[in-house]
Formats: sequence, structure tokens, C-alpha cells
Amino acid sequence: MKIVTRILILIIFSSIASNSFAQRRNPTKNADAAFEKKQYTIAAEAYKKAYNRVKKNPEERNRVSYRMAECYRLTGLYKRAEATYKRVLRSDFPISHPEVYLHFAEVLKTNEKFEDAITYYELYAEAVPDDPRGKLGAETAAMVQEWMENPSKYELTLVKKLNSRESDYGVTWASSNYNEIIFTSNRDNATGKEKDGYTGNDFSDLFTSRIDRKDEWSAPVLLEENEIVNTKASEGAPFMNSAFNKMYFTRCNNEAKRISGCQIMVSARSGRNWGEPVPVEIIGVDTLDIVGHPTLSENELIMYYAAERRGGFGKKDIWVSLRDDKSQPF
Repeated sequence: MKIVTRILILIIFSSIASNSFAQRRNPTKNADAAFEKKQYTIAAEAYKKAYNRVKKNPEERNRVSYRMAECYRLTGLYKRAEATYKRVLRSDFPISHPEVYLHFAEVLKTNEKFEDAITYYELYAEAVPDDPRGKLGAETAAMVQEWMENPSKYELTLVKKLNSRESDYGVTWASSNYNEIIFTSNRDNATGKEKDGYTGNDFSDLFTSRIDRKDEWSAPVLLEENEIVNTKASEGAPFMNSAFNKMYFTRCNNEAKRISGCQIMVSARSGRNWGEPVPVEIIGVDTLDIVGHPTLSENELIMYYAAERRGGFGKKDIWVSLRDDKSQPF
């Protein structure tokens, strides 16, 4: 028994030593793995730790800086992304990786630095003339700048009762009277308590609010609390059909130890109760693909959605799928 115990201890310590040695040989291994799994918050922290260990290697240092900037851009930390891109731009890295110009321009546009954004869009257009994103980006930045300087007569009002300090988005009407909404939020009372490796925020859930007799919105509450629709996974981006008796939405498992996809789910409503959601079958889409944010035609035979799947142009694209009957897959 003692011999077996000693062997097990030896195996455990050998495994730890092996992993430690591998990490020393490849200090960005964990960061790169997280980045490939789209766990950008985790990747950003891992790249920060690895940076000091690769800074004497200019090529790897610039690659790590660029990956950090991408993590910040993709998680909406635009000011931090801008500062990190600037570090990359001081090197010759963009010469062989001109997409740096494009992504930096997008960050500058978001940060309302339109003139600078136009400059970097044009640099990208010169470097990659066959890609229309450079020219279109410059035109868009100029257009947004004009809109900012000459606003329309529309007024936007912040509905404080509906909003929180967290992310609140993806709203849809939930009744034919247009006095009820369902929306996405990762506020504190969401069901899922895990952290989303992509955003670093808590998993999101679906919440609802109604307009009362005083024409005011009620305090948002969970759409349901029995873990039928809202689960420990991340739910969001709802869409109600024209009869307001079926809800299509997105569910992402976001499993930390492996690459997992997102699915479009559908749940039937009877009164105030929701049925067990089932995946919407889309031919050619598997469980590792990322699909979500559905919008359907009135007869539910045409569905537009966002997807990162085979056959796209790269990253997420807008797709459309059709079916002849609601009982059939798209």
C-alpha cells in the first residue's frame, strides 16, 4: 500500500513539474489556448503575466501586445485597447499584420476620435486594397462625425428603472398590447453565477418588465425562476413570434475547459408559464458552432441570425435560413 501511495505521489509531482516546465518553455501557452476558445478576459490576464517573460523577444512581444489589444477590443474595453494598440503601432508588427490598422481604427471610431480613425482606415485600405472594410470604414467614420456634429431632432431617454450597472440589452416586446418587454441582463440576481470567459461578467439571463397603470415600467424581475428558461448557462437575445406565444433565444454554455458553442432555443408560452426550451434545428450547424440572436418572419419560416460557422466570411456573419413548414428544421 505504501509503495502504491509513493508511486501516486511521484506521478502527481511529475505531472506538476512537467506542466511547469512546459509553461516556462512556452509562457503564452495558457493565454493562447484561452484566446482560441474566445475566453478573452482570461486570455488578457494570461498575456499580461506572460508579457514580461517575452519582452526581450521583439516578435513575440509584439504578438502578445496585439493579442492583448484584441482581447480588450473584443470585450468592449476600448480605452485600454487604444493604449495597447499604440504600443503595437510603435513597432514594425503592422507591416506584416495590417489588420492592426483596421482594428485600431474601429477602436478610435468607438472612442469618437473620428479624424484619427479615418487615417488608420485609409492606411489599412492602402495595405489591403482588395478588402472593402478600409474604404467603407473611413466613409462610415466621416458620416458618424457629421451626425455627431449635426444631430437629428430625435431624443433618447434613459429609462432608469430598466437599467442596471451591468449589461442590459437585447430587448423584445412580449405582448400584443406592447406593454411588456423581455430583455437580457447579467445583473446580480441572474441565475448563472459563473463568469463568462469572453466578457469577464456573470452569465446573463432573461428578465421582464411591464408598464403599469401609471404608465411607468415595473422593476425588472427574472422571466422565470425554475431554471426552465433561465439556467446556469448564459441566456439572452430573445425574440417573440407574432402570436407572442413562442420565444426564440440564445443559450451559451461557455464551458471553461473546452470550446463550446451557442444554440438558438425556442420555448412555448402558456399564460405566464414557459415550456421546456428545445434547440432550433438548423441543417449544417453542430453544437460547437456559435449561433444566436434570432429574428424570424411573421410566419416563422424565415430566420435571420448571427453565426460563426463554416462557410462564412470569418468571425460572425448574418445568416438566413428557410423552411417550408414550422415542423421542419431550417
